Amino acid sequence: KGGITFSGKYDKVEFENREKGLIRVIDYKTGKPDKHIKNLENTSCDLASEECDDYLRQLVAYKILYENDIHEPARYSVSHGVLVFLEPAVNTTKKYNLTKGDFIDKKIKITQDMVGELEEVIGKAWENINKLLFDKLPERDVRKCPNCAFDSICWG
Repeated sequence: KGGITFSGKYDKVEFENREKGLIRVIDYKTGKPDKHIKNLENTSCDLASEECDDYLRQLVAYKILYENDIHEPARYSVSHGVLVFLEPAVNTTKKYNLTKGDFIDKKIKITQDMVGELEEVIGKAWENINKLLFDKLPERDVRKCPNCAFDSICWG
């Protein structure tokens, strides 16, 4: 939408329900699952929110990619995404159903409302980029800023 070229690659696609034409997109993740599982369980599905886990946005983006891919059969739609963590949980946390040493596969339903919301987020970001509008954080974020190429411009 809006002339935005959107591309990317997902790791794997499997049938969720062949008769209903539903598939799931699988994404393999390196790193520890604990933080992401907690974030996915604790945040609402507000994809524009800073608190939204990036992996959720990524799964919704994969639905967009698959369902708009001219090389994929149009008769299938993505109903779910699955995050497959390649490292085990570090801690046991009953609230999040995490057990130390267990490998986690997190299945997440992806809706058309989520697609619309992410398309809006992407559209607004693209619009701001084209207008050269970049908001500076109210204060330096020690988690994000050191990894940003513009750290010295904002905070130098």
